[in-house]
Amino acid sequence: MNYLRLTLIVCSAVIALSYGGKSLIPPPPACLPPKAVTPGATPAAGSITGVTAVPVATFETAWSMDFLTDDRILIAERGDVAVQQPGQLWVMTTDGTRVKVTGMPPNTGIYYVLRSPDFVTSRRVYISYFEPGGPNEPRRGRNASDTNFRPEGLTVLRAQLDLAANMPTLGNVEVIWRQEQIVPIPTGFQIGAYMAFSPNGRYLFIAGGARDEFEGIQNLDNALGKTVRIFPNGDIPPDNPFAQTPGARGDIWTLGHRNRPVAKVGIRGFPFGVKSDSRFGCRGFALSG
Repeated sequence: MNYLRLTLIVCSAVIALSYGGKSLIPPPPACLPPKAVTPGATPAAGSITGVTAVPVATFETAWSMDFLTDDRILIAERGDVAVQQPGQLWVMTTDGTRVKVTGMPPNTGIYYVLRSPDFVTSRRVYISYFEPGGPNEPRRGRNASDTNFRPEGLTVLRAQLDLAANMPTLGNVEVIWRQEQIVPIPTGFQIGAYMAFSPNGRYLFIAGGARDEFEGIQNLDNALGKTVRIFPNGDIPPDNPFAQTPGARGDIWTLGHRNRPVAKVGIRGFPFGVKSDSRFGCRGFALSG
């Protein structure tokens, strides 16, 4: 079976920060502060004279990563979508030492990981994954007749990640958002699943892919092919474009994207924007205000 194989590399400057001990999970170092964003700021010109890349770890289906501290990284390993294999979470030090994270709910793939802007105090992380449907879940989608696959839906949880224990564990797990469950296409394309916070940390944006579906993508009663905007606890902002529209999902922020390969906030001088970089459908900026 073919896998996406990824080798993580870090430059020598980062390696210098790595923990020198031999224990699997070293004592928690000082956390990175929330990243400050200056609207419209232009980085000072500079030159790079050279970068030394050093492979530190290899994963079969690694999908995303986010630095939790100066030397520890949260990594999501997707799993094999062809057989709806569960994904895995890892905490890895910059020297390549890694340990599996426990406490993840049942899933058929883990995709994007994102630390909360207040991770220093809350220890909270956000994870997007596919949640499998139960035995009585309706079979929807253009692949509904394929009994080799269970219905599944893009889901986002938030949890507190305990790094102090020998085995990192997700605690206080809360599901804060769900996309409609459908029977997936075997290729597993157009999933979206990317997340980004607004620079002030007030809003969470989630890219909901179209899941290779053809019908109803422009409808407002589903989150397929949409970008959604919610509060970090999952509540819906009352000023969302369709929050007061009967029959519409109030979390929808933009639509018509088909697939969202990236979601970036606060770029090109737009301090509260989400860039739509889409292969199909509209392109542009959706300002969050």
